[in-house]
Amino acid sequence: MQAFPASASLLLHFDIDVLQKRDMPAAYFPHSEGMSLSEAAEVLGVFLKDPRIRLIEISEYASLRDIGRIYVNKLANLLTEGLKR
Repeated sequence: MQAFPASASLLLHFDIDVLQKRDMPAAYFPHSEGMSLSEAAEVLGVFLKDPRIRLIEISEYASLRDIGRIYVNKLANLLTEGLKR
């Protein structure tokens, strides 16, 4: 990331298909192997410390698989915690 100048504006793309199915069954293509939510929080925390991050996009969230809105709240909490670090 140091190859980008300090004045750069960066987009952080987070595809939730990288998460384990047990942690995020609301992904379009959930996998039995992948990152846990705690591992994702650690990785996001590193990226979100960078002041050049201007936008965050989340992809592959399937709202029809999250009728109770449990997992969208987990995603929001994941980003909130990452931004606090």
